[in-house]
Amino acid sequence: IPTENNEEDLDLDVIDVENPNKDFYVKLNSKDDIIELYDTKNNASNFQYMYNVSKDTLSILIINNIYIDDVKHINYKSYIINLNTMKELTNEEIYNKFEIDEETLNVFISSKFLNYYADLLDNGLDGNKCDYECFIYNCNFQDYLEDNHFYIEDNHLILYKYFDTNNKYNYSNFFTEESYRFVVK
Repeated sequence: IPTENNEEDLDLDVIDVENPNKDFYVKLNSKDDIIELYDTKNNASNFQYMYNVSKDTLSILIINNIYIDDVKHINYKSYIINLNTMKELTNEEIYNKFEIDEETLNVFISSKFLNYYADLLDNGLDGNKCDYECFIYNCNFQDYLEDNHFYIEDNHLILYKYFDTNNKYNYSNFFTEESYRFVVK
């Protein structure tokens, strides 16, 4: 059984680098939820990661593909780090960096999902059986501002937001993994 912060028990390859501020490093490597979520020993899941350096910011996005009853679900986890301070940026700091606020983001995400719903209607979804509220409910989220994962790529703010497409209306044929990626600014 792994003991807390015991790198050997966690099976992590950790290199001790001269870094006066290890706060982010320790947080990333010792959080039980991250280790559990991205544990590759589970054959029903696999993960990928990507990173980008834009000016003074490092972005890391971890993508965990989980298969439950042969249905793919995706979990995202992201970190945006100021390379000057070696601190992880908060959502508020990200908003300030891109001159947006929660209301702007809420309207942006809402408009994207309204467009997705309109496209589904154009492709045969019966709006009488499933209105927009039904669509959002079946996507398995109710708040546009929850479970958002930011990534900065070439100085553009990218939002990754997973939503359920394998529901009783089966939107899975309409959406691709690219549907979870939104260029905010």
